[in-house]
Amino acid sequence: SPSPRPRRWWGDCPLRSLTGRLHVNVRELALIDLREKHRASREKHRASREKHRARREKHRARREKHRAPREKDRARREKHRASWEKHRARREKHRASWEKHRARREKHRKHRASREKHRASREKHRASWVCSEPIILTILREREGTSLPRSSVLPRNRRRL
Repeated sequence: SPSPRPRRWWGDCPLRSLTGRLHVNVRELALIDLREKHRASREKHRASREKHRARREKHRARREKHRAPREKDRARREKHRASWEKHRARREKHRASWEKHRARREKHRKHRASREKHRASREKHRASWVCSEPIILTILREREGTSLPRSSVLPRNRRRL
């Protein structure tokens, strides 16, 4: 049998079994080598992706574990908020009616106050008349030398006190 070529052509790579030939030209070898390299790099990439995916899964699982109680909490909070909203609505309604009532009362108060003021000024005017009555009477008496009935002193439209 012819002596084989130096070992370097096929080295230890599986291409001897692949081809079944002993003599492989260098270009073919190079191509096969390149393909192997490419495959290896793809494998590596796939492995890293797998690792990453596993990690992601793990984290997701952890998150999921904590999600249920959180959901429950949120439900509880929502319920509480709903009842609180209801309460607030009621309070607001009550406040509105109370405001209306207060406004009305205020209006009445103002009106009453103005009436009181008016009355006070009227009273003052009347008082001024009343206190001056005897003086007027005396003046008139002196002037005419007669005693007049009290009613004649007062103006026609004013009632006697």
